[in-house]
Order: sequence, then structure tokens, then C-alpha cells
Amino acid sequence: MDRSDSTSSHHAADRALVSVVVPVYNRPTLVQEAIRSVLEQTEPRFEIVVVDDGSTDGTADVVEAHFGHDPRLRVVRQPNGGTAAARNRGIDEARAPWIAFLDDDDVWLPGYLEGQLRVAAENPDASAVLCDARFEGSWERKAPTVFSRRSWKTPDSLEAMLDGAWGLPSSLMIRTDVAQALHFSREYRVSEDTEFLFRFHIAGHRLVENPAVLSTWRKHDGAGGADTKQKTSDDTAVALDHLHILERYASYARKPKSVLRQIARRRALLHVRAGRWRSARPHLWAWWRRRPSSTRAFRYLLTSLVRGDAKTPGAADGASR
Repeated sequence: MDRSDSTSSHHAADRALVSVVVPVYNRPTLVQEAIRSVLEQTEPRFEIVVVDDGSTDGTADVVEAHFGHDPRLRVVRQPNGGTAAARNRGIDEARAPWIAFLDDDDVWLPGYLEGQLRVAAENPDASAVLCDARFEGSWERKAPTVFSRRSWKTPDSLEAMLDGAWGLPSSLMIRTDVAQALHFSREYRVSEDTEFLFRFHIAGHRLVENPAVLSTWRKHDGAGGADTKQKTSDDTAVALDHLHILERYASYARKPKSVLRQIARRRALLHVRAGRWRSARPHLWAWWRRRPSSTRAFRYLLTSLVRGDAKTPGAADGASR
């Protein structure tokens, strides 16, 4: 980018209300759809910071070739570091008062920025706004949108987070100063957004829900993605990451022992469902020790004493007790 282009980029950023952070890794086609969904916004006062996370297929060059003429967009290149590192670089590069995250394979509806900014204006004490998102791909079979899922809990408090709440990064808009004070933890590769919201609430910030469906969360086959969605296809790994985060922050709960009991139960059942009885044993013991009245925990504990780590039919019945 020459000096005149750099000056234009700074002028565009000076007028921007939102810095859109788009981390990308080896997705030259999908990221174009994400970027176009930003350029089609009804609210034009934004800048786009594309963080190329060490792509090996020329993704950054493709983005610059297609969109480099727009002074609102700039591409930042860095060595591969994963989701948190890419988002953190975008946070540090942001020049607008608000940041909105957009994964490289997701898209926004045209009214996303306008709708999010309106809710933010209506809630001046809020530091973040989370909108609903429609599913596209195999997730559609479970529910049409995120908020319509039976298990959905708005991540608007620490207690909600401890009860299993979560939020999509591509539906989150947050004050830039708050994001720059927190950053994403690089300890987690697939649940860094959940851990981020825990620290957001611990710091005393407020998140408000925007019920409008303004983004699209897409699931598809294929490698790539700075947000490592190919890794999140392993539901067990994601769940274990989430349980590790819950355990880390359990002391903030009104009833920490209850949270720890639920963690032990869920860890045990994850291993049982996969037929890993030997691996499940210590968690079954912890579950039963914390809730000796659970006949299910006791039954599974006995089974784990005679079964090895082999898949067994019927091991994955419900987890309601």
C-alpha cells in the first residue's frame, strides 16, 4: 500500500464507528463472501481489518487484489498463531470506538451494523451487544437460529456463563477499549471466545442481547479458517475445553460445589459416550462422591471397573440426572 493509500485508509478509519476484524487462514474464496457482506452494510461508517494468520495459499494476496482499492479495508499479515492471536492483532489494529468480529466463513445480513449500533445507543451502559444468528449447513437441522435453540442461554452475566451460556464471535460487537483491555487467551484454540466472556463479566462489563437475526453461522466441509472451525468438529474436544474453563472460574459461582459436580458429571459422560470407560473412571468417582444419591453415577462407576476403553452400545443415554 503506497503513502496516498495509507492516508486514505487513516481518513476512512477516522470516520468509522466500527472496526470489523476478520481473521483468515487459507480461505481465499469464503473470506471474499464475508468481506462482501460487510461492504453491503446499510451503515457505511466502518473499517475492515483483515488479519491473515499465516496463510500458505495466497489468501492475503487474493483479498488485496479484490478489495485493496477500498480505503476502508486493510490487510495485516502475521505468522500463524491461531484464533486468539489473529483476533488480538485485529483488536490492536482497530481505530474505531467499536469492534465487531466476523469469522472468515461467516456472513452478515445487510442491517447488522445498523442494528447493533442502534441497540448499543439504546443501552449506553453496555459494553457489548450480541445479536441472533441463523444457521446455514448441517446445524440447520437442530434449530433455525442460535437463540431458538432449546438450550440457549444469553451470556449476559457470570452466572449465565457458569450455567453453560456462550456466544458467537460473528454476532458480537464490543467497545474497543474493553476488547483491548481483555484480549483473547491463546491458551484455548476452540473455546477462546467463551473464556473471553468470562473475563468480560468478571471485569464488571455489561452485555445486552439484540433479538434480531443479523448474522449467519455457516458450517461446511473443508480445511482452513483462522478460527479453526475444522477443529471444532470434534465435539468432545470442544466440550472438554469448555469444562476446563468452567472449572477455572467455578469459584465465582454462588454455589461452586454444584458447578464442580456438574463438571465431573459432564466429563464422565463425555468419556462414557465415547466408550472410554477407563478414562471416565476418575470423573465418575468424582461425580458419585459429590452426589452419592445418583444411581446412574454409581452404576456407571461399577461398569468402569470392569470395562476398558472400548465402545459399548447404549453408553450414551441422556445426561439429565
